Amino acid sequence: MFYNPIKRILKLNVNILSLSLFNLLSSMSLSAFLLMQQHSLISIFNQPTQMGILLSIGFIPRIFLMPLGGLVADKYEKRILLLYVNYLRLATFCLLVIYFHLDNINLMMIYISTFIVGSLDAFQVPVVNAMLPRLVPKEGLYKANTLLSASSQLGLVSGPFISGFILDRYPLTMALILNVIAIAIACICIHCLPSVAIYAKQKKKGIIEGLSEGVAIIRQFSFGHQLVLLAVLNFIFNGVLIAITPLWVQQIFDYQASLVGELNATFGFGVVLLSIRSIVSKNKVNAPLIVKACLLAIMICILSSINNLAAALLIYAIFGYLVSSINVTIVSDLQCRIPKENIGIAISITVFLAQAFLPISFLLISMCIQVGLSPSQVILIYGIVLLFILLVMQVAKYLKHR
Repeated sequence: MFYNPIKRILKLNVNILSLSLFNLLSSMSLSAFLLMQQHSLISIFNQPTQMGILLSIGFIPRIFLMPLGGLVADKYEKRILLLYVNYLRLATFCLLVIYFHLDNINLMMIYISTFIVGSLDAFQVPVVNAMLPRLVPKEGLYKANTLLSASSQLGLVSGPFISGFILDRYPLTMALILNVIAIAIACICIHCLPSVAIYAKQKKKGIIEGLSEGVAIIRQFSFGHQLVLLAVLNFIFNGVLIAITPLWVQQIFDYQASLVGELNATFGFGVVLLSIRSIVSKNKVNAPLIVKACLLAIMICILSSINNLAAALLIYAIFGYLVSSINVTIVSDLQCRIPKENIGIAISITVFLAQAFLPISFLLISMCIQVGLSPSQVILIYGIVLLFILLVMQVAKYLKHR
């Protein structure tokens, strides 16, 4: 009986394991590159005030090119697309290694490389999600998505940890070389994946026509409620996780960078925990999405009153578990119900709508801090607002079906 979970892991689709390893290396590379960018701004160029501009340059193309990436994912062979994207990423990192080694780097090159990497990610995300339903049957999508989510989160946690260790002891060039190696191995993982055929009868569409069809498909399969829920959760929770966490740590613990890393790592542990539970369990988690979302809102409110590190770590682990469970459930449902030839554009529109309002969330947080609210007060406000929105959504859904 003890070996049953291990046997289930070993029996996983080999293609999914290859895709998960690729996802791990890709996420590790991207998160490490973000830390290197921040390090170069502060330590090399002495331009910490440019941090917001740098993040925007990478963030904006990733969001607004995502629908185009979905159209491309549905139109062309997905394995080849992944190879092209990662070969270009590999070439970008190799050029940075050369320029840093020759001490011939400038701030504009950092901005350009950031824009390129962000743009390439806009194509990779829908391609990976469109490829998944071709590699596993519908009943295996939930477990496959949890494994991909866990591998991505492990990469997001391990990338900054490894690169931070290197940057404290060696030149930035060494960290970039490690990034090159990671992407090179990721390309090998892509070569191990099978070719995924495109539909020969698929009609060629323009960008506007393709986007309109994607929106129509989402409406046809009644994903509107789930999309609104996903957008609200991203607006509220990612604001807390990305923008408020460092400020909150500064308020409660007099800011220690290592504590921010520990909280993010604990969040990743929650994501991995969901993946392990999904793999070793015969049934997927079936709690209603609204229950998970309400529990998440309650935990955000509780976090606002926490001043103990152990309690904070526990809450962030719960955050990771709940957020991953909600995201995986919605994406798996979409992959099961949407026609395979339209999954790329459907996923890209979903991600676009879920993340398009994040800059507004960051702006609101900055405004709240500027008017004198403490990070804990902002967290409490966000938690209460999330609970209120969820209540309104549930009442509206009830009235609609009466």
